[in-house]
Amino acid sequence: MSVTLGYGFPTARLHWFADVYFKVSVTYCACAALVDRGLTPSPPADSYTLAGRAWIDLLGLLPTPAESQAFVRDSRFDAWERLI
Repeated sequence: MSVTLGYGFPTARLHWFADVYFKVSVTYCACAALVDRGLTPSPPADSYTLAGRAWIDLLGLLPTPAESQAFVRDSRFDAWERLI
């Protein structure tokens, strides 16, 4: 799929991650720039990895195994907000 971004941005060739990553226009432009340079974003992280990255970014520590498990098992729609 080829997309013209408008506002002077170049045309980009989009791949499988288009539906996942292009929900916000800023993300769309950033991903289009990656594609123009022959790069692709990493696939979405699993729940354990996501919890670990959030804890490291916010607290500088890894979550305990119990804290990771609690996040993975939390099936509520706001599990991510509760983690943060």
